[in-house]
Amino acid sequence: MERWRVYRDDVAPEVAEVGLERVTERRGLLGRREVVEERLFRRWFAARDRVESGSYRATLGQATEHMARGTFGSYVDIDTLVEGVRVRIVRRTIGQRHLEVDISREVAFDIHDVAGAAAHAAELREVAVAENDAYWCAARDAADRAGEKVAAARQRAADAAELARILRAQDEG
Repeated sequence: MERWRVYRDDVAPEVAEVGLERVTERRGLLGRREVVEERLFRRWFAARDRVESGSYRATLGQATEHMARGTFGSYVDIDTLVEGVRVRIVRRTIGQRHLEVDISREVAFDIHDVAGAAAHAAELREVAVAENDAYWCAARDAADRAGEKVAAARQRAADAAELARILRAQDEG
């Protein structure tokens, strides 16, 4: 079983990382265990930024609820009306401060135009699949770039510590 959840890690003194992680449940001889497959939408917060990090955690929590219901990302929404149906594409994404929702290509169909409604819904499903692929690809690329920046920063810190050790050794010798 695969699911998304919000995580918080202390990545440095007084610094916390908050984001989403995709976990799967694996069964083995020793029972079940959860495996983190990937981490996305990560942000770092100073310990004093409790309100901002809490707000972001709440936004991510809402995103996971929508993911579980299939109403996150781009999807086709079909509503029954008194005289027919309304077909539209809904885009729900993670914004800076909250979930962002955009509705477009909304068309109302008469009860007798079932074929037209079905054709429009099929067209929008293709658009939604392409948009979701692009959205998740961009999120994964951003996570990769962030990981590379963190690795580079850690390497610079290690290099600086090594240089300091060498200089101290020279001063002592």
